[in-house]
Amino acid sequence: MTLNATGSLTREIGAADLVSGAGTDLNSTYESSTSVVTLDLSNTLGSSWKVQVMYSETTWDPALSVSVRRTTDGTGSGTITGGDSYQAITGTYTDLFTGSDDRTGIQLQVKLSGMSVSLGVETFVSDISFKIVPDSKLCFNTEREIAEPELIDFEKVKSFAKPQKMKIKK
Repeated sequence: MTLNATGSLTREIGAADLVSGAGTDLNSTYESSTSVVTLDLSNTLGSSWKVQVMYSETTWDPALSVSVRRTTDGTGSGTITGGDSYQAITGTYTDLFTGSDDRTGIQLQVKLSGMSVSLGVETFVSDISFKIVPDSKLCFNTEREIAEPELIDFEKVKSFAKPQKMKIKK
């Protein structure tokens, strides 16, 4: 099973993001476009699978949270279910959505929450990774070794194996 993820996201937050001008707080939530990340799933051999997601903090504040949701089903044979509501990303892999068979062009949206002027002037970076695993409820061979999780460079896509970074500047 192969997962290829592509995307790029950098968001600068400044005076235009203040709720009501000078002396007020920042908008607390920021959403990417609905297609900031695209996933292609191949070599599934018709099997059922799960896509999982996690993040690792690089330069981060615990007041911030990142969520992701699936905005399209992509194309291909088989099925895809779940993941169409925002799911908070944590430091451990959690299921995002499930499906079967090869799918391409699955688009995702990312949301940042908890932004505030009280966080100070910082650059926040988080690495988000996705991986595909067999759905053990429907897979006959659950002893197979799965390749390393797919990482994306959110700042600049260099190759599909680089860390995915989200930079938020204010």
